[in-house]
Amino acid sequence: MLTNHWNDNSILEKSFLEQNRIEPYALTSTPTISPSGNDMEVIMKIRSAIMVVVAVLLVSTLVACASFSAPTVRAYAGDERPETELSTVQFKGSGFPDIYLYRVDGKPRMELAKNTVAATFSDSASLGFAVYVLPGEHVFEFYNVHKTPFDKKSLDYRSIDFTTEAGKTYFISRKDNSWQVECGGETVPSTVAAIPVLPVPAAGAPQSTLEFKRSGTLIVAYVLRIDGMLSPTMSYFEPRWVAFNSPGVMPPLIRRDLAAIHSPLVDLSYGNLSIAIAPGHHIVEYTTDYLPMAYRCMGDLVRTIEFEAVAGKTYRIVVDKAAEGTSATEKIEYRVDGSTVQIVEE
Repeated sequence: MLTNHWNDNSILEKSFLEQNRIEPYALTSTPTISPSGNDMEVIMKIRSAIMVVVAVLLVSTLVACASFSAPTVRAYAGDERPETELSTVQFKGSGFPDIYLYRVDGKPRMELAKNTVAATFSDSASLGFAVYVLPGEHVFEFYNVHKTPFDKKSLDYRSIDFTTEAGKTYFISRKDNSWQVECGGETVPSTVAAIPVLPVPAAGAPQSTLEFKRSGTLIVAYVLRIDGMLSPTMSYFEPRWVAFNSPGVMPPLIRRDLAAIHSPLVDLSYGNLSIAIAPGHHIVEYTTDYLPMAYRCMGDLVRTIEFEAVAGKTYRIVVDKAAEGTSATEKIEYRVDGSTVQIVEE
C-alpha cells in the first residue's frame, strides 16, 4: 500500500536530522532534548510535503483506474430521432488509449463531431465512446491499442456483431481474451471476428500499385482502409491512429514555407506508402494530417475516394492543392485539416 511507504515520517525525519547534525528528540512524556523552533518548522514542512505527495499519488491512481463517460455521437443516417427510438452503445474509457471505434455498420465517421479522436467515434477526453444507433443488428469495428505506460501489447483489430432494441443502453467490455456486450446486467448474444486483410497479389499475377509520397507538401494522406480491409501490416501513429502508411519518425518542428528544404529534422519517409493491389475497382478510406509549426492538425473525419486500377499501372495519391491545409467549418471549435486528395495515374 502507498501509505506503508510514504507515511513512515520518522525515517525521513531522522535521515534529515542526521544529515544536518541535529539530534532527534525523544518521543516520550519527559523528553530530555527539545528541538529548536527552526528544527520543528523543518520537520513540519517535511510532513506536509509527504502528505501532498501521498494525496497526488492517490488521486492519480483513482483517475487512472476510473471509467469516464463520453458524449454521445450520432452513428445513424437520416433525420434526427428522439432517444426513445434509438439504442445507445458505450465503451467506458479510462483516459488511457485503449480501443478506438473506427466503423459502425461498415461506415467510418464521415461527419464532423466535437470532442472526438480524429477519424474515429471515440471521445477525446475519456477515450471511450458512446454512440446512438437505430434499433436492429449492428457491427462495430474497433482497433485495440491498449497502451498504458506499462503495456506493450500489439495492435488488434476486431468487429463485434449484436442486436439492439430501442430505448436501451448496451456496454461493450472485455471478457477474458475476447469481448462481450451487456445490457441491464445481462449478456447479449454477440459474435466477435477479425477484420479481413487486403489480399496481396501472388507473384506473377496481374497487379497495380498504389503510392503516396510526401514530397513538396506537409500534408500526409493516411490510408485507413482499402475496400473495407486492412493492410497485412498496419503502422502505429502515436496512441491514436493506425494506417497503411510508413511510420517513419515524426518531424518535431517544421515550417510550412520550408517544405521543399531537406531539413535534418524531417524524415522524408514518414507517411509514405506503396502497396500492390489487384486490378479492378477500389474504394480508399483516408484522413489527412497537416504538420505546421510545433503541432499537428489531424483531419477530423474520414473521406473516401474511388478509382479503377489497371494491371501494370501505378497510381499516386496527390493532395488537392485547392483544399490543402484548409480548416473545417465553424461548427468545430478547434483547428483540423480539411485537405482532400486525388488519385492519378503515373
